[in-house]
Amino acid sequence: LEGLSDEELSDVLAQFETDVISAMTPGEESDVVWTLDEDGVLTLSGSGAFEEDLDDDVRQQIVRVVCGPEIESIATGQFSLAYSLAAYEVDPENPYYASLDGVLYDKSLTEVIACPCAKTGSLILPDSVLSIGETAFYVSHLTDLTLPEGVTSIRAYAFGYSETGTYYLPTSLVEIAIGAFYDVDPNMTVCYAGTMEEWANLLAETEGSGLENCIMVICSDGTIAETESGEGDEFTWTLTGNRLTVEGTMFNGY
Repeated sequence: LEGLSDEELSDVLAQFETDVISAMTPGEESDVVWTLDEDGVLTLSGSGAFEEDLDDDVRQQIVRVVCGPEIESIATGQFSLAYSLAAYEVDPENPYYASLDGVLYDKSLTEVIACPCAKTGSLILPDSVLSIGETAFYVSHLTDLTLPEGVTSIRAYAFGYSETGTYYLPTSLVEIAIGAFYDVDPNMTVCYAGTMEEWANLLAETEGSGLENCIMVICSDGTIAETESGEGDEFTWTLTGNRLTVEGTMFNGY
């Protein structure tokens, strides 16, 4: 610091103080502060909106997100790629959000906001749900997911890159955004509560959603599926959607 004027020295010390305070603060956006403990629990406290873009090395350490009572909004899109995140937990006094079975909803449980990427198994959404939010099930690893009657809309990229095996969809669906099922596992099965005709009408009204690429749709009055078949020396095979049926005797190598 030799050779600096008093004014320059004052500026350097002021900047140094700012840098030290920033380094000591785990994370901050407006009046919202985040802390990440050694168990991977990210706690959001303070009040207002959490919009900070976390570094990826921080994001990949997150196992659970705990939302305080005065958090008004959360930029949940970045958590879609938090591959170890298994649950959201919201303070019951929070007037904006709610959590149920580790899934993040709006306070009234009418919209699914985010399902953690690492959540597995089966999930049945509550009957109160009316819509599936943007990127809500992005890169989902659920075994199967049931949407209740009453759900009318699925927003953009809600199921983008999802590896969920089976979807149970209601007849109440009328709006599915373009890309809602973008690049999902093509071997997924859709069980639709309506008829084959109703399914065809839904696809016509929601072109570009990605559902048109599904190879197996089980409707109330029948199954819509891509079919391939072939034969070997002593057997025949039929692939209907993602189900393989073999008749006869198969030898090693077939």
